[in-house]
Amino acid sequence: EDREKYAIKIMREDQVNSIAKLEGFMNEVQILSSVSHKHIVEMVYVNLMGEYKKPNGKIVKVIYYVMKFAEFGELFEILQTTSYFTERIARYYFRQLVESVEYLHNNCIGHRDIKTENILIDHNFNLKLADFGCVCRSRDQNLQRIPFSNQDVVGSPEYNAPEVTNNSLPGEYYVENVDVFASACSLFIMIIQSLPFNNSLFSD
Repeated sequence: EDREKYAIKIMREDQVNSIAKLEGFMNEVQILSSVSHKHIVEMVYVNLMGEYKKPNGKIVKVIYYVMKFAEFGELFEILQTTSYFTERIARYYFRQLVESVEYLHNNCIGHRDIKTENILIDHNFNLKLADFGCVCRSRDQNLQRIPFSNQDVVGSPEYNAPEVTNNSLPGEYYVENVDVFASACSLFIMIIQSLPFNNSLFSD
């Protein structure tokens, strides 16, 4: 009705085949609804009891949330169709990315899946960090950092820090470190237009 464009993340109830998957979606909704930053995608509406009418007329139950649309899409696609960024442009977007990550960390939140596919560009050519499917709390009630097991791998291998990817032996990692590492990988891609690692190692 307001003639604005929006994006929708939707999940069919009959495709939620595990409690963990539903809990993950609800965690994403809860945390995304609690944040407000100019460089983080804005959620505007949630419906946990929605319905969707398929072209054949069948009604399926869905849960979904609506967010503001980023006109120019993924940073990944932009780099694929244009070229690497100049240092000045890369610095412009990296600063915005760091601001969004700093905001999350100051609010005890870890993203855990920062990559160019999850970085969107809006109609004003500003960055919006998106896709909070791996989001988590980074600190406990006493503001102590929460260690996570490297046996429960999240994120994307090409962007993950070595303490996550080197999981042949049990170990722990902290989400703030992982987010900073992934942000640096994203900066590398902006300038070089290729990934710095396939799977990072401590020796790198």
